[in-house]
Amino acid sequence: MDIFRRNPLVESFHYDRLKEEPAEQVLNLSILPLETEQPEALERQTSTIGLRLDFSLAVKKFQVSGTISQINHIKDKVVEEQEDLTEGELTELAAPLLELVQRLTFDISEIVLNEPGTSLSFDQVF
Repeated sequence: MDIFRRNPLVESFHYDRLKEEPAEQVLNLSILPLETEQPEALERQTSTIGLRLDFSLAVKKFQVSGTISQINHIKDKVVEEQEDLTEGELTELAAPLLELVQRLTFDISEIVLNEPGTSLSFDQVF
Protein backbone atom coordinates (compact mmCIF):
# COMPACT_ATOMS: atom_id res chain seq x y z
CA MET A 1 0.00 0.00 0.00
CA ASP A 2 1.36 3.41 -0.96
CA ILE A 3 0.73 5.74 2.01
CA PHE A 4 1.59 9.40 2.53
CA ARG A 5 1.42 9.92 6.30
CA ARG A 6 1.00 13.21 8.11
CA ASN A 7 2.73 13.58 11.45
CA PRO A 8 0.91 11.79 14.26
CA LEU A 9 -0.72 13.95 16.92
CA VAL A 10 -0.61 12.93 20.56
CA GLU A 11 -3.94 14.31 21.75
CA SER A 12 -3.44 12.93 25.25
CA PHE A 13 -1.07 10.65 27.13
CA HIS A 14 -1.55 9.87 30.79
CA TYR A 15 0.49 7.86 33.29
CA ASP A 16 -0.98 6.55 36.55
CA ARG A 17 0.74 4.54 39.26
CA LEU A 18 -1.48 1.58 40.15
CA LYS A 19 -2.43 0.95 43.76
CA GLU A 20 -5.10 -1.62 43.01
CA GLU A 21 -6.18 -3.95 40.23
CA PRO A 22 -6.15 -2.27 36.82
CA ALA A 23 -9.29 -1.48 34.90
CA GLU A 24 -10.16 -3.09 31.58
CA GLN A 25 -7.50 -2.99 28.85
CA VAL A 26 -8.57 -0.87 25.86
CA LEU A 27 -6.98 -0.62 22.43
CA ASN A 28 -9.41 0.83 19.91
CA LEU A 29 -8.53 1.96 16.37
CA SER A 30 -11.13 4.14 14.63
CA ILE A 31 -10.97 4.97 10.94
CA LEU A 32 -12.83 7.85 9.36
CA PRO A 33 -12.68 8.63 5.63
CA LEU A 34 -12.15 12.36 5.13
CA GLU A 35 -13.02 14.75 2.31
CA THR A 36 -9.94 16.94 1.86
CA GLU A 37 -7.78 18.58 -0.73
CA GLN A 38 -4.96 16.23 -1.65
CA PRO A 39 -1.34 17.35 -1.49
CA GLU A 40 -0.07 18.23 -4.97
CA ALA A 41 2.39 15.35 -4.93
CA LEU A 42 -0.47 12.82 -4.80
CA GLU A 43 -2.56 11.65 -7.71
CA ARG A 44 -6.34 11.94 -8.02
CA GLN A 45 -7.12 8.32 -7.03
CA THR A 46 -6.20 8.90 -3.39
CA SER A 47 -8.27 8.27 -0.27
CA THR A 48 -7.74 10.37 2.83
CA ILE A 49 -8.50 8.76 6.16
CA GLY A 50 -8.20 9.83 9.75
CA LEU A 51 -6.95 7.27 12.26
CA ARG A 52 -7.59 7.57 15.99
CA LEU A 53 -6.09 5.19 18.53
CA ASP A 54 -7.64 5.23 22.00
CA PHE A 55 -5.78 3.14 24.56
CA SER A 56 -5.71 2.27 28.24
CA LEU A 57 -3.10 -0.34 29.15
CA ALA A 58 -2.00 -1.67 32.52
CA VAL A 59 1.65 -2.67 32.64
CA LYS A 60 3.49 -3.83 35.77
CA LYS A 61 2.97 -1.12 38.40
CA PHE A 62 1.31 1.49 36.20
CA GLN A 63 -1.31 2.27 33.59
CA VAL A 64 -0.95 4.41 30.48
CA SER A 65 -3.88 5.83 28.57
CA GLY A 66 -4.54 8.38 25.88
CA THR A 67 -5.38 9.16 22.29
CA ILE A 68 -3.15 9.46 19.23
CA SER A 69 -4.40 10.41 15.77
CA GLN A 70 -2.97 10.68 12.27
CA ILE A 71 -4.15 11.60 8.78
CA ASN A 72 -3.11 9.26 5.97
CA HIS A 73 -3.43 9.60 2.20
CA ILE A 74 -3.66 6.19 0.52
CA LYS A 75 -2.77 6.22 -3.17
CA ASP A 76 -4.63 4.07 -5.71
CA LYS A 77 -7.26 2.82 -3.27
CA VAL A 78 -10.79 3.95 -2.55
CA VAL A 79 -11.63 3.81 1.15
CA GLU A 80 -15.15 4.83 2.09
CA GLU A 81 -15.44 2.78 5.30
CA GLN A 82 -13.24 0.64 7.53
CA GLU A 83 -14.43 -2.56 5.84
CA ASP A 84 -12.69 -1.43 2.61
CA LEU A 85 -9.36 -2.23 4.29
CA THR A 86 -7.92 -5.70 4.87
CA GLU A 87 -6.58 -6.78 8.24
CA GLY A 88 -3.04 -6.43 6.87
CA GLU A 89 -3.74 -2.89 5.67
CA LEU A 90 -5.20 -1.95 9.07
CA THR A 91 -2.07 -3.30 10.75
CA GLU A 92 0.14 -1.29 8.40
CA LEU A 93 -1.86 1.89 9.04
CA ALA A 94 -1.87 1.42 12.83
CA ALA A 95 1.85 0.57 13.13
CA PRO A 96 3.17 4.16 13.56
CA LEU A 97 0.56 4.91 16.24
CA LEU A 98 1.36 1.73 18.15
CA GLU A 99 5.09 2.48 17.88
CA LEU A 100 4.46 5.90 19.39
CA VAL A 101 2.56 4.34 22.33
CA GLN A 102 5.49 1.94 22.81
CA ARG A 103 8.03 4.76 22.74
CA LEU A 104 6.08 7.01 25.12
CA THR A 105 5.52 4.12 27.54
CA PHE A 106 9.18 3.07 27.47
CA ASP A 107 10.45 6.61 28.06
CA ILE A 108 8.00 7.58 30.80
CA SER A 109 8.41 4.27 32.66
CA GLU A 110 12.19 4.66 32.60
CA ILE A 111 11.90 8.13 34.13
CA VAL A 112 9.22 7.55 36.77
CA LEU A 113 10.32 4.09 37.93
CA ASN A 114 14.05 4.91 37.79
CA GLU A 115 14.78 1.58 36.10
CA PRO A 116 15.09 0.33 32.53
CA GLY A 117 12.02 1.28 30.47
CA THR A 118 9.10 -1.08 30.03
CA SER A 119 8.67 -2.45 26.51
CA LEU A 120 5.22 -3.12 25.11
CA SER A 121 4.49 -5.68 22.41
CA PHE A 122 1.56 -5.28 20.03
CA ASP A 123 2.14 -8.41 17.92
CA GLN A 124 -1.08 -9.41 16.15
CA VAL A 125 -3.20 -6.75 17.84
CA PHE A 126 -5.72 -6.19 15.06
